[in-house]
Amino acid sequence: MRKKTLGLFVVLMMMCISIFGSAYAETSGIPPEIKKSVEDDFKSYIPSLEQQKTQFGLEASDDTNLATLGDGYPYYVFHSNDILKSANSIESSLKFSGYIFPITVNSKPAGIVFAEADSAGVWKVLRISSDLDFEKLYKSTIQQRQLRDAKLIYDISTHVAGIVSEQDPQFTPLRENSALTLKQGENTSFTDLKEKVINSRDEKSSNSDEANYSGQPIASEKIKSTNTYFNIPVIFSLIVCFGLIVLFTLRSRKN
Repeated sequence: MRKKTLGLFVVLMMMCISIFGSAYAETSGIPPEIKKSVEDDFKSYIPSLEQQKTQFGLEASDDTNLATLGDGYPYYVFHSNDILKSANSIESSLKFSGYIFPITVNSKPAGIVFAEADSAGVWKVLRISSDLDFEKLYKSTIQQRQLRDAKLIYDISTHVAGIVSEQDPQFTPLRENSALTLKQGENTSFTDLKEKVINSRDEKSSNSDEANYSGQPIASEKIKSTNTYFNIPVIFSLIVCFGLIVLFTLRSRKN
């Protein structure tokens, strides 16, 4: 009986760790197992990178087999217009989408990787992009604005990429977007940005071209899963885990 009880407890704890781990991925540092999963999947993208070296800022002599992924940065996208129109804060206007990992070959920037969790919760590469100066612009913007709780918005559907913060609700574009009158490095009110996104979406059809930011080459190669990562709030995860443990304890006492 004790072995069966211990086995059940272990299963419950693993479930709790799995549930909490997904929420932790958004709110804290990236767990090593997530990066390892993305790195393993990235290996299948090396042939595409090899075939398009020039597009990714590389020379013929560069060995793409030496490509590595840097630190991952959580990125957010805008909620749907139905939610966005009633959102009253930056947090409620955005949703966590996944991580962006810079690609490096022989110390040269070679684009970025978008990583998301698939329907089974496995973290994989969604696409790679030829955004060569992403990390440089991201770090310099954070440093210039001296932000502690910055959020990275990289929303391909609206062609918006930039930094925003709850402590200083000014949006700093990392890319120019002429359609929304956004200039690289020029701050704009997040409220104004949100209104522009809403209006732009209302005016355009749902099947808009998502290949490029205005005036900036954003290439996508070997797109795999487009499943959106479902984020489970940390508090809810803890409540579920606590409930399972209490239920397990009560049943154990009855036995």
